[in-house]
Amino acid sequence: LEAAGDNVTSEGCEIKNYGPDGNTNADGVVAWNSSNNNVIVRDNYMHHLGYAGVLTGNGWGGPQGVHDNWQVTYNKVESPIGAYGFDMENVKNSSISNNEILNIPFYNINVIALATESGASVTTENVVVSNNVLSGGNDRNINLFAWTDGGADRTAVVQNITVSNNSVSGIFTMMDVWKTGPGTTTIQNITITGNTLTVNNPKAAGNAVSFGDVGGTSVFSGNAVTLTGALAGGVTFFHAMNIGGAGTGTLTINNNQLDGNDLGALNCGFRLRNTLPATAVLNFSGNTITEFANGIRSDDLTAGVGITVYSNSITSNSNKGILNGSGVGQLVDASSNWWGVNTEVGVAAAVSTNVDYTPWLNNGTDAEPVTPGFQ
Repeated sequence: LEAAGDNVTSEGCEIKNYGPDGNTNADGVVAWNSSNNNVIVRDNYMHHLGYAGVLTGNGWGGPQGVHDNWQVTYNKVESPIGAYGFDMENVKNSSISNNEILNIPFYNINVIALATESGASVTTENVVVSNNVLSGGNDRNINLFAWTDGGADRTAVVQNITVSNNSVSGIFTMMDVWKTGPGTTTIQNITITGNTLTVNNPKAAGNAVSFGDVGGTSVFSGNAVTLTGALAGGVTFFHAMNIGGAGTGTLTINNNQLDGNDLGALNCGFRLRNTLPATAVLNFSGNTITEFANGIRSDDLTAGVGITVYSNSITSNSNKGILNGSGVGQLVDASSNWWGVNTEVGVAAAVSTNVDYTPWLNNGTDAEPVTPGFQ
């Protein structure tokens, strides 16, 4: 189905047998032009397609625009698909919710700002990705991406995106939030809440969730990230969440449940990179971080970066609850946490140098065990 105008509905269809693989025209529903608005894609079953279940945008030829008010709901998309589940390029005020995507290898749900034409300025904003079930994906199951290509005069912005209450399982990156290109790229104000993310038998070194250069004010809250199985041969780590980039702004990380299941000698719950700028602020609270090599590990942090770790349960991590980089770096304020022990000798052993762990919690009882995280 090609959405050639506004106010189009695709409902209750089985869309199949378009190919061959890799043919960008072999989609279930496509709007590859400057703008199609008020489109509903609901209750469809899509399979045996050469490219995407749903494709929007206009990244390679002709004037670029933004697609307003796309509602992609209650669809089922499953392999074989040549490329993506839902490739939602250059959209705003839209929802991708209550869908099921099965065994699509890469990029199950893309929310992208793509600026490729000379002087193009594209803003993807106010998009909700919620209550979807994604399983069997290899990589970047949910991908938020600001991308310019072809010249420094392009601008791509992704902002005000909410990813909530999705169930995602696979063997590599569950969520990737990032930007790239020679032009001006911005990704900011991202809210990720209430998702269940399970990585089974990671195929390579990497991260379940990756935050790169995410500016503005963002939230990662109430999520459950679980690593299971075994690492592929020769792989020594797989982190639950990686955070870095000079564009990083303020990030609240609270009430998450991270379980590493002792998967790898170097894996971390939260991995903080030395690319974080002095203006970055990361606040950790109410998280449960268990069975990693290091619950939180940082490189040598830039002096001035604000890292606070309060009221978390950081236990049963084989090396350190918090391992802060050596050198001058930046002190991590980690008071009022539960470390699995209540003696100063035991708490001190759970952290590295450059970590202020006093005072600490003497009790690890979760006051609200049915609520994600540690209360």
